[in-house]
Amino acid sequence: MMSNEGYAQSFGVDRAEAEGLTVDSIQPSPAAPRADASARASHWSVVKFVSKDGEGKNIPTREGNSKFGWRHFSGPHNIHDPKVIKIVTSERPEKKDGARRVYGGVLTNRLGAVLARIKVIAQYSYKTADGDYVLADHSHKIGTITAYCERVARNKCPDAVNET
Repeated sequence: MMSNEGYAQSFGVDRAEAEGLTVDSIQPSPAAPRADASARASHWSVVKFVSKDGEGKNIPTREGNSKFGWRHFSGPHNIHDPKVIKIVTSERPEKKDGARRVYGGVLTNRLGAVLARIKVIAQYSYKTADGDYVLADHSHKIGTITAYCERVARNKCPDAVNET
């Protein structure tokens, strides 16, 4: 599995664009920092891990619940490996709308055929867009809302996505 920009680096910008992938720039991905070890309670706001995007912004993935976060997408969308989120969010967002950020990546075979297109939606704010969930520290971010595969049944990723 790789980000859209990783695909362009491996198979060329022309081929990435022919596949309809958004590629702004070709840059190596920065290493992601470790999640906050002090948060251990089982609560929607507990940070499972943190990714750093191509703009240098920390994007946490929180425990969440049925509405957002790890619990929201890991089962229903078959994403069980944190590396999936870290890889896809390692580049610049494809789209930004206020605090909402959309990241894209692809799962390919060794020949570069796209097996799945992966989307990660993040909220770069201290509260969710609907205002139902708010972090006490307004300098912290909600982070990953959901992650899923496009163009597959029920947006459920193939098992191979977890074998990165």
